[in-house]
Amino acid sequence: MQNIRNDSVKDKGKSVNKKTGGMITATILAILLLAAVVILLLMRGSGTRLSEMSVSESEFSSIISGRKEDLQMQCGLVFDDIELPEDISERKWYYSLPEAEVSK
Repeated sequence: MQNIRNDSVKDKGKSVNKKTGGMITATILAILLLAAVVILLLMRGSGTRLSEMSVSESEFSSIISGRKEDLQMQCGLVFDDIELPEDISERKWYYSLPEAEVSK
């Protein structure tokens, strides 16, 4: 009977070793998967950043000072083949409705 008892103890020991080995393997795989996800997220976020697209105030001032307003580019606003009158100080254009439409 002792042989049977020793065999069952050995089987339990093998069973515990298999469970421990499985847990270690699962933990290692989880760590590798997490590392892969972190690496992919870091690589994905390596595009152009907002700070790389902005300029300082002095650079902005030099850009603006190097540009001149062209009077030919200024034009009136035309609607229904009518050039609308503009209030330059208010930066508004006015459109008047024809008499027929106002009386409706």
